[in-house]
Amino acid sequence: MSQQPPPSSDGIDDISIDKAYSLALDHFKADNLIAADRLCTTIIKTHPNSIAAINLLGLIAQKINRHDQAANIFKRALNIDGNNAVLHYNLGISFYQLGNRVESVKALQKSLAINPKYIEAYSSIGNTLTELGKLDSAISNLQKAITLKADYADAHYNIAIAYKKQAKIDLAITHFTKATQITPYFKAHFNLGNTFRDMGQLENAIASYQRAIDIEPGFIGSHNNLLLTSQYLQNQTLENLYLIHSKWANEHFNSSNIPLFTSDIDRDENRKLKIGLISPDFRLHPVGYFMAGFFKHYQASMFEIVCYSDSKKDKMTDMLESYVDSWVFSKNFTDDLLAQRIVDDRIDILFDLAGHTENNRLQLFANKLAPIQISWAGYVGTTGLSAMDYLIGDKYYTPHGDDRYYSEKIIRLPDSWVCYTPPDYIPEVEQKPSTDQRQIILGNFGNPTKINSMMLEVWAQILLKIPNSNLLLIYKNMDSQTNIQRIRGYFNKAGIANNRITIEGHTPHKKLLQRYNEVDLALDTLPYSGGLTTFEALLMGVPVVTTYGATFAGRHASSILHNAGLAQLVTDSLDEYINVVENIINNPQQLKNLKNGLRQRLLNSAMCDYNKFSTDLGQQLRDAWIKWCKGEKQRKTLHPG
Repeated sequence: MSQQPPPSSDGIDDISIDKAYSLALDHFKADNLIAADRLCTTIIKTHPNSIAAINLLGLIAQKINRHDQAANIFKRALNIDGNNAVLHYNLGISFYQLGNRVESVKALQKSLAINPKYIEAYSSIGNTLTELGKLDSAISNLQKAITLKADYADAHYNIAIAYKKQAKIDLAITHFTKATQITPYFKAHFNLGNTFRDMGQLENAIASYQRAIDIEPGFIGSHNNLLLTSQYLQNQTLENLYLIHSKWANEHFNSSNIPLFTSDIDRDENRKLKIGLISPDFRLHPVGYFMAGFFKHYQASMFEIVCYSDSKKDKMTDMLESYVDSWVFSKNFTDDLLAQRIVDDRIDILFDLAGHTENNRLQLFANKLAPIQISWAGYVGTTGLSAMDYLIGDKYYTPHGDDRYYSEKIIRLPDSWVCYTPPDYIPEVEQKPSTDQRQIILGNFGNPTKINSMMLEVWAQILLKIPNSNLLLIYKNMDSQTNIQRIRGYFNKAGIANNRITIEGHTPHKKLLQRYNEVDLALDTLPYSGGLTTFEALLMGVPVVTTYGATFAGRHASSILHNAGLAQLVTDSLDEYINVVENIINNPQQLKNLKNGLRQRLLNSAMCDYNKFSTDLGQQLRDAWIKWCKGEKQRKTLHPG
């Protein structure tokens, strides 16, 4: 949402005043805001009704983020000239910056009532309505802006955001692309990359992120998403992931590891420790499901837990908050403000639960905010940061021998690296007739980003080997035309009819879980394996077949299945994967035996033994603390090559 130039001043006839305003405007455009402010104030002393000078003062206040002050200034100007579209527009921008989206829309609508061809107002109101979830109205306003000015990049960008929220991915790609063609718009390249990634078009995604980085190297989101997307690439290796993550960190952070935590921390090895955790995902999200058991059962006599939450609240947030000692809603904190809060809270061990995923605060960890910093649960491998002391893993995710591919030292938990808490609305597992009497349903309810050409080829071979089998795919954006054409096109070339492939989009979570009752066997993906989806399949009595991957991201299902006592479903190659699926389906009794009691097998496993998990993790944290107190070296020297 861009600022508008000041409207013409009425009633300024004095040439010196006119020159003063012109000079003030020049200072404003050159970011000489103090000089611009001084000149405007001088003008208003002799011409108190100068709309131009008052408006410019409001724009100056906007520019220095004094949005309350700016809003009051624009209201003052509107008391003089209430029929000025630009003043209403600028007031709408101030309301937007203050977080008052409803009042912002009202002010922007007033500007449009005065000037129905106000292009910027249509775009800004469309952007604001998108954030309010009124997508049809948002798109209508944005289409009007584009009709008035076909090469208006902001409107193309904003309408693409709205279309993406409606899961109209193809239209989103069209308008993001148009915005990038009009101007070097790094956010359009960034969001185009996100959209390509969601469609499984990984090479296009990485190219878009790289273009965004070239235009705006300081925007860390592009770097984060490039690294995250690299985890999905076929033939990815731990060594390459280590190199690109370390390269990113060395270029931006690793040369400035200045500890910020207080130097007078009590080094008592046995005292109660203060544990801090930062996440944008303390909500109905894999991180939420992985934290609930630990938070509820941690050793309160040994640890105090403080959460720094960048999440919007939902019922998972409320539950997690009820389990811990302190909860800080940090979503509106700047990085500097949050860093200072953590230091002031005197945190002993600080966890990052996001890594390079969306809305992370990973850069805060570059300068040590706590004596011990740990990456856990929210990312799939090394962060690349030398200031990150440890990474939590287990013997399946991070087997001995892999340590050289992590910038962190590895803490290996004895069972699983996380514990899983099911939702409180688990549907019943329904019994189905024997598979020798009906069609077989194979399923994957994972992100389409994970469904690459390699997996489509494997699944096509399975469908050809098992003629009475069908495939069910469900996930947000799975049903976009781009995805449907990509997936169906591949199966069509393999000679598999469309009626054997069912593709569905967003489904409410409880209903999604119920759909597992239609599935006989779940098919995992590589190189990025299913984590929460594997837990949920087992919870709903559906076995999962996987292949042990080459990277951390490729080992989710392997760890879960081993810990559930289902090692026979973990294969060493995709050829073996195909054979195991075929053998299970062709042996109805074997499939029945696998499914019987599968939910209880999961719930009885170490992955749902919250007391044991909390004790095991607590011991590892205590051991790490003792090492720090003794002055033992925690971090590794990086050799990224």
